[in-house]
Amino acid sequence: MFLGGLLLGGRLADVFGARSMMLTGLVVFILASLASGLAQDENLLISGHLCQGIGAAMLSPAALRALADIFHGTERTPRQISSR
Repeated sequence: MFLGGLLLGGRLADVFGARSMMLTGLVVFILASLASGLAQDENLLISGHLCQGIGAAMLSPAALRALADIFHGTERTPRQISSR
């Protein structure tokens, strides 16, 4: 679900904004993690992991977009580490 939802998560971040999608994805991921941790049978565990993939697919593209919006120009360029 994670890999399949990355494109959809990126598009939703474009439409609704990176901040709102990041928060929504985080809430979905946390609730799914709680459901997986408290699972009493394998069906609930599998559905919890499925929802974790959906939450991660919403969270990842929005977080990358937020990072790209925060850092500009030379801040985004990796610095060379000089050896002395």
